[in-house]
Amino acid sequence: MPTKIKVRSNNTERSESEEGLALNRERSRHKDKNQRAEDIEDSLLEIYRDGQGNKIAVDRLKIKRKQGFVFWFFNFLVFGLIAIVVALGLYYYLIYGKNKDSSSLILEIDSSETVMVGEEFYYTIKYHNPEYVALKNAILKVYYPEKFIYLESSLNPSEGNDFWNLGKINARSDGELKIKGKIIDQSKSSAIILAKITYIPENFSSEFKKEASRGLTISSAGFETIFDYSNTALVGEQGEIKITFKPEEKNYLPDFIIRLEKDKNIEIKNTIVGDEKKDVEGGFKAEKIKEAEQDSWLISKLSHEDSLEIIYKIKDKISDKQDLKIFLEENISDKKYIFLEKKLSLEIIKSDLNLTLTMNDSQSDRPVNFGDRLDYSLSYTNKGEVTMKNVSLSIILESDFLDWTTLEDAKRGHERGNMITWTKTEIPALEEIAVNKSGSINFSIEVLPFKEGDVGKDFKVSTYGEYHLSLSDKSTTTTENIDNRSNTIVSRLNSDLGFRVEARYFNENNMPVGNGPLPPKVEEKTSFKIYWAVSNNLHDLSETKVETTLPEGVVWDDHNRTSVGTLSYDEASNKVIWQIGRLPITVFRADAEFNISLTPREEDRNKIMIVLSNTTISAKDSITESLIEKTSAPKTTKLEDDEIANMSSDGVVR
Repeated sequence: MPTKIKVRSNNTERSESEEGLALNRERSRHKDKNQRAEDIEDSLLEIYRDGQGNKIAVDRLKIKRKQGFVFWFFNFLVFGLIAIVVALGLYYYLIYGKNKDSSSLILEIDSSETVMVGEEFYYTIKYHNPEYVALKNAILKVYYPEKFIYLESSLNPSEGNDFWNLGKINARSDGELKIKGKIIDQSKSSAIILAKITYIPENFSSEFKKEASRGLTISSAGFETIFDYSNTALVGEQGEIKITFKPEEKNYLPDFIIRLEKDKNIEIKNTIVGDEKKDVEGGFKAEKIKEAEQDSWLISKLSHEDSLEIIYKIKDKISDKQDLKIFLEENISDKKYIFLEKKLSLEIIKSDLNLTLTMNDSQSDRPVNFGDRLDYSLSYTNKGEVTMKNVSLSIILESDFLDWTTLEDAKRGHERGNMITWTKTEIPALEEIAVNKSGSINFSIEVLPFKEGDVGKDFKVSTYGEYHLSLSDKSTTTTENIDNRSNTIVSRLNSDLGFRVEARYFNENNMPVGNGPLPPKVEEKTSFKIYWAVSNNLHDLSETKVETTLPEGVVWDDHNRTSVGTLSYDEASNKVIWQIGRLPITVFRADAEFNISLTPREEDRNKIMIVLSNTTISAKDSITESLIEKTSAPKTTKLEDDEIANMSSDGVVR
């Protein structure tokens, strides 16, 4: 027992001793640790103190580790890729730029704005490559206007006269092609050329295409052509077609060909050259082309107004209507180009009593103006084999625009509706018309002025004559295919062109627009204001122009103004010209004004002086294709349009 206790005691003491040692060792470690912390802190305090020994606050100590090779290689690779992308983007921007692509070749066509038929001119085709890359396989194809005649070009064509292989177009370079030619076509008022160019950029494999077009106006053929003929042809009787040429100041077709296309029952009897019925030596000529298959004449040396009359005859009636076609053409390198075509539609009449109607001395259809007086004449001739008895003649006028209160008829025919009839009561000669006996009836009537309510009506006057026989005598002249009508004349109404001219010292608001003594005084300057006003209804107008010549002693005083067009003064000719050009019906009124002045001389004392000569306005109707002309009366120092001036001035120079 005692032994056991001893052992237990020894174990307890050993345990207590071991625990003490462990505790001492732990205390020692903590002491050493604390000591090291204090030593580190003291070292840091020595480092992080200012000059006065104050502690510098340090929140956090950052320790940066040294980077390795892999890190730097990876960064170099990333930044290299970024640089390559940026370089490619910059290259793309420089090559193609903002809003650019590989098809940004610039293609343009330049030419005159207006040319005349037969006038030589240039088309200039310009191409420009604005990119930093060249274009290869460039091919240019040109599509010319109809009846364009190619003459030459600055580059030799690769094929024909409309194809050029341009090859390579260098970067940032340009070039041009000039094409010389002329247009032989009066049937159209404009012409359009089209150019197409194909190419492949050197940094592409696809083909690109560019197109450009250019329009120009064809003004005229250099001369006006007027056809005067009857639209009715009498079987067995001669008819005539008068073609009048009125050259303009510039004419590029002094020589051309007239060709007539007709049916076999129409025979050409003769031609008469010139108004004087003879060919003037060294002047205008119209020579028959003998070797031609159709009736043709060579017109040459057209420099002044002249004409050609073609006399024809209808041998027999093969239909009620037949057409004659007349072509004006230019012969270039044995190829004929038609620049004007006219179709004459004839009504074929076979009758014993031939009736011929004329209006204002013409058998042709021709436009008229509102307010015009129409002078008609109905001629008759017995072409039968027996005397015709108890004939009545009638005129039918179909129109909503005739003022029947203005009818003047010396024979006093019977009016009924739109018809006037004459019998043997009014014209005793109609009781018996012997073979080859002829006569005529003359009358006139005026066209009504235009009114706003007229819009929508048929703006024309259609007139024809006819004859009738009494029942007891009709059998004596009745044969097969007898027509009893004359030719029909259709007069289309031109646009309602209005023109007013005023010379004033005071305007409509009674404000002075002139200067100087009124009435004018010798050796003293007086100025006046001239007002022009143009109005238009019904049709659009073109080539509108107002012109006047200032009288001697009257001076252009400028101060001009226009609402449309251009007003100018030609000092050489002393003319004032207002070029309006196109005047659509949407522009109801156009105005112009300018100042003039005069200084009377002693010989002008006690006289009324002319301050403005006759003023003429001209315009071409877009529908009737007729030239409308109106002329105003001269204006004097009396100032007829100025009521205020008339109150104190009689216009007589003092």
